[in-house]
Amino acid sequence: MTRKTKQLFFDCILVILASGSWVLSFPVAHWKGFVLGPFLFQAIAYFLVKNRSSRSVFVYFAIISFAVTVLGAQWLINVHRAALLLAVGYKMLIILVIPLGAQFFRKLKHSIVRTVYWALLWIMYDSLNHAGSMSFPYLCFPYSFTTSWLGLEIASIGSMYALSFCTALSGAGILELYEAYKTNHHFTSFLALGCSALLPFFFLIPPHQAISNNTLKNETAQSLNVALIQPNYYSFTPKQKDFEITFTLLSQLTQQAALQRPDLIVWHETALVPPIFWYAHNPADPAMQSFSNKVLAFMRSIDTPILTGITWIDQNDTHRAQEYNGALLINRGAPIDVYKKMQLVPFAEYFPYSKTFPGITRWLIRLFGPLRAPGTVPTVFSLSGFRFAAPICFEDSYLSVFARFNNVACYIVLTEDSWSQSIALKRQHLAMSQMRAAETGTWVIRASNSGITAAIDNKGRIVTMLEPDTHGILITSIPIQPSRKSYFWFLYIPWFALAGIIIIIVLILLYPGNTSRNAKNIYR
Repeated sequence: MTRKTKQLFFDCILVILASGSWVLSFPVAHWKGFVLGPFLFQAIAYFLVKNRSSRSVFVYFAIISFAVTVLGAQWLINVHRAALLLAVGYKMLIILVIPLGAQFFRKLKHSIVRTVYWALLWIMYDSLNHAGSMSFPYLCFPYSFTTSWLGLEIASIGSMYALSFCTALSGAGILELYEAYKTNHHFTSFLALGCSALLPFFFLIPPHQAISNNTLKNETAQSLNVALIQPNYYSFTPKQKDFEITFTLLSQLTQQAALQRPDLIVWHETALVPPIFWYAHNPADPAMQSFSNKVLAFMRSIDTPILTGITWIDQNDTHRAQEYNGALLINRGAPIDVYKKMQLVPFAEYFPYSKTFPGITRWLIRLFGPLRAPGTVPTVFSLSGFRFAAPICFEDSYLSVFARFNNVACYIVLTEDSWSQSIALKRQHLAMSQMRAAETGTWVIRASNSGITAAIDNKGRIVTMLEPDTHGILITSIPIQPSRKSYFWFLYIPWFALAGIIIIIVLILLYPGNTSRNAKNIYR
């Protein structure tokens, strides 16, 4: 066997290990994720970038990204095969920021500078996954650390991007430590890299036990009792009978919850698919008007305010020109305020090129129903002095969306993950809510049709939850006082990272004499 054949075989093993460690970092089927997976991946990826040709690195990263997205986000196929293909293409495109940046990485002489530069590149990768209306933020490494005490603490100090930095720095440090040991590098470099290599083991410490709801009630009277309803019924293309079944389940559970006298009852995203308030004033469809009147009559019979997901149409929009994915606060059947979802799901709710590609637009409408218009106002609800926001589903993937709701006591996320038919997606999505809670220092509670309905405290820890794919009621107490934490500077971390990358590249170009040759292949 020739040297090149041996190297190719070895590289194939590394690509498989890298792909596997990335995928297994996240919930897949009933696998709950492996905290050390990101560090193993970073060490392997760092080795490949440092010791292989640029062409090989591009190919290896493309293969890894393809495998990770297909295996880790296979639940997208329950929407449509095209959804998975689009996600795969997006991830394969975004991952190229690493091998592109590595063209300058190879010229860095000092190991500590190399590892820092590597970590900055991964901040840029994760920020690109969260940028723009067509982004796909799933399977980013920071979300794999929500089962770790240290992971949540780092996120609370420096957001998910601090986790990106620490993970990449530590993974690269493991490899640099090995090479420093072989070549007797300077003691200070050896010590610094050794500390970064020890860091992964501290991530194995689970979060401290979150405060229980009973303890919260006893410690402070300034709390609000919220009943979260999980009906666990879904139809991908709902008909009249599905609206009736869903409402029957919701109304029965709501009546049971009302007996416990909560301050607020919460239904999930699009719990009311028909725009009931619009139909009540526009008798365009007698069956829908009858259903809407029945729902409103029930709402009037419940003393407790209800927050529900709903298809919202402005009442003066008699031609249904614009439909919104909304969160509506109702008290005794009267609408109090409505929030219109701002960050829409690409293709399923929003297609920015609808006029350019009318054929694709018609196909999307046949598949998902009418496309939604994006809201523009970050509505903050108020209930007896309790200020809260109601981001919808996909929006809890973005700190930038949460930051638009200023000075709230709680984020109540209305979501609908039933379409995925996947426990993996539900756990991956829950991790995003946990990350937002840790970053903002604010409680996040989730109401989901089939799960995961949960209450998350201001440190990102799960206080209580309902098991997925079951129906039930979750009563939780949350503090009324808003968080005073300042986290808006987190949004600028990617720009700081980009500035650091540019500075390093400029120094490389200005002082080429201080750069080193590419690392030698270990098989030479």
